[in-house]
Parts: sequence; structure tokens; C-alpha cells
Amino acid sequence: MEKNKRTLKVYGMSGYNHNDIPTIMMKGKWLENFGFKVGQEYRVHCKN
Repeated sequence: MEKNKRTLKVYGMSGYNHNDIPTIMMKGKWLENFGFKVGQEYRVHCKN
């Protein structure tokens, strides 16, 4: 796998009224290596 590409899995997390809501988690040293900082906010753009 290329170092600048990752495969993410969409998990279900219990939300309001115990209904699963889609959840994406990203964690790891690789985020820091790409300049992500703890506590900093980021904007995500989604497209199909």
C-alpha cells in the first residue's frame, strides 16, 4: 500500500435511541507524519 493512501472502514456506533450511526476512526503515528496535530480542527470534504 502506498504510504499516502489508507483504507478506512465505516463502523457502527450507538447513537440516539441506540440506533447505529456511521463512524470513521483514524488513529496512528502516520497521521502525525502527515502533519495532523492533536487538538487541531480539520474540515473534511466528501464526494462520491
